[in-house]
Amino acid sequence: MVESIKIIQHALEEIPTFELPKQELYIRVEAPKRELGIVLMGDHNCFPWRWKIRPPDFINLQILPQLVKRMKLADIMTILGSIDIIMGEVDR
Repeated sequence: MVESIKIIQHALEEIPTFELPKQELYIRVEAPKRELGIVLMGDHNCFPWRWKIRPPDFINLQILPQLVKRMKLADIMTILGSIDIIMGEVDR
């Protein structure tokens, strides 16, 4: 256990520090439910000034007003199920 802690401490000391440039970066990552977007804004610091994750469920929910036009209220739950959204991701 003591030797493992020494190895971890040595590894942490060897991690290089870096600076985020003063610019906005958008990174796309493939997720199981389409594209997951990550926005990073740097200000010449090692920590991002702003960091935002755009989940795919938020984008999928934006089409809901067009899908429920002229539909019955009981059909809305079926339509929501077909989009396969997770409301916890949308709430962010």
